[in-house]
Amino acid sequence: MKSVLCEVLNTDQFVIYHLKHDQVLTTPWHDNASLLVIASEKVYDGIDQQFLQYFVHGGRLISFGSAFDSLLVEKDVREPSLSGQLLSVMTLQCDAGHDRVHVIGTKYCYTTSPPLLSDVTVTSLACDHVTCRPVIIEAVHQLSAGVAILSQACLLVFVSICISN
Repeated sequence: MKSVLCEVLNTDQFVIYHLKHDQVLTTPWHDNASLLVIASEKVYDGIDQQFLQYFVHGGRLISFGSAFDSLLVEKDVREPSLSGQLLSVMTLQCDAGHDRVHVIGTKYCYTTSPPLLSDVTVTSLACDHVTCRPVIIEAVHQLSAGVAILSQACLLVFVSICISN
């Protein structure tokens, strides 16, 4: 993940470091972080609550297929035929026009139900072209201006496909 981020971020301006599970509760990362990237499917032992507090207090984060998303919005299986698959190719429609991109995505999409936190608004950024269901969304905490980009598209697979083309 670090090498992927180095490709798209100015490493003269930002330092990228791996926050290990056991450091989340012992290191003052939230005071020093500009952006938290969650790329782990499982978030456990109360770590997800630490990430939620970071967001609620104005933090910015990006989540790629993480269970953390379930603290902000509900997820559902994108297509019933995908229920047994972890990953599949999907076509994303990024706006109301005809711009589309093919990515590897998880089996989930986000529901259109209201956010799970009352002070959060959600905007769809990209939908599965076939089902028209959101797979990349932006969640904004209205009181603190915390921003979370939640994605069911897989960054590592997507970037490696883009680089090889």
